Amino acid sequence: MKKIVFRIAAGASLIMWVATVCIWFMSYHRTFSVERHDVDLELDFPYVDIRKLAVAHGGLFYLSQFGAWRVYSIDQEVGVNWHLQSNPAEAYPRFTPYRPFRGQTNLISGGGGEGFEFKHQLVPDYQGRPFFRQTIFVIPMPAIAMISAVLPVLSLIRVRHRRTHCRRAAMGLCRKCGYDLRASPARCPECGAVSDFEIPV
Repeated sequence: MKKIVFRIAAGASLIMWVATVCIWFMSYHRTFSVERHDVDLELDFPYVDIRKLAVAHGGLFYLSQFGAWRVYSIDQEVGVNWHLQSNPAEAYPRFTPYRPFRGQTNLISGGGGEGFEFKHQLVPDYQGRPFFRQTIFVIPMPAIAMISAVLPVLSLIRVRHRRTHCRRAAMGLCRKCGYDLRASPARCPECGAVSDFEIPV
């Protein structure tokens, strides 16, 4: 059962690795994004809630923004709307802080380096309510490719070891160290491993 689960996980990781590498190289030519816009103007505090997942110039980033309606200068459709977009290539994603009005508190936390970034910004209004807040996560696509390649590589190593053991056993060698077992087929005198195969003499 464990072998089956491992093989399924390795296969899924291999598919993820192939998809990651393809999107990684394509992101230098196109920017792909999925956005969710939630706009409500009927409350006492009209707001715009934006969630965005995108790949641009070799970087995967997630952006979450929540702000008062007047923060956004572009027209927004009321309600929940999804947008799947493919645009010309953009620069590597970076945190772009919102510039608050004079007198507003501006709280920015987080950090990053080597292509990774996590930033959170909070700008409360004069009554203490969240006038604007945003959070961004940035992960380099090479890092995702390396993580998704771990299980496929381990699977290849296991297959190679299994084939090596079978080949050694068929040749009358110790499966563990490769020592010739024709003189002592029951146990390897080199490493002490017990043989489970019938060794030809």
